[in-house]
Amino acid sequence: MNKILLTSLLTFSFSAYAEGYFAELRLGVSDRYHKVVNHATNGKLEGDFSGPNAGLRVGKHIGSHAIYLEYNPEQQVEIKSANELANVQSTLLGYRYHFESSAFFVGGQIGQSSFELVQGPNGVKFTDNPVTKGVTYGVNAGYIKDFDSAYLGGDIVYNFGRYQEDGPSSTAVTDI
Repeated sequence: MNKILLTSLLTFSFSAYAEGYFAELRLGVSDRYHKVVNHATNGKLEGDFSGPNAGLRVGKHIGSHAIYLEYNPEQQVEIKSANELANVQSTLLGYRYHFESSAFFVGGQIGQSSFELVQGPNGVKFTDNPVTKGVTYGVNAGYIKDFDSAYLGGDIVYNFGRYQEDGPSSTAVTDI
């Protein structure tokens, strides 16, 4: 069964660019993931995972437009109050429109994201970690302060997705 997963992200980017190309180191201040797990005996288990995150964006400016690829390697997020832990990873293709009269931009992205539940509620470990992955899409808005050969920026990103669980084979989790 598919479930909706919401990611909200506040990032700061440290960048360098030349001849219209750019590379950005993305540092996520607060990544949040909402998950719903249907468990055979415990019913619906729901929670919001959060944690810092880092990634890399590379792209090209074309006038007021920019296209980029973003890679966020596998990183851990947690629900501290429930002692839950998950690994998340994503790869996105993005677009930004930079307003000519200001340093603000808006855009969108689409890509692939995965979510692996490593530790369930109250520290429950799984024989096979439940994994879910699928298409992620969203919108972003931000601000960039230009310093000639480099810039510093911040953005807010909202991603949505439909995910299909790939496992587990030996636990009572029926879907994520």
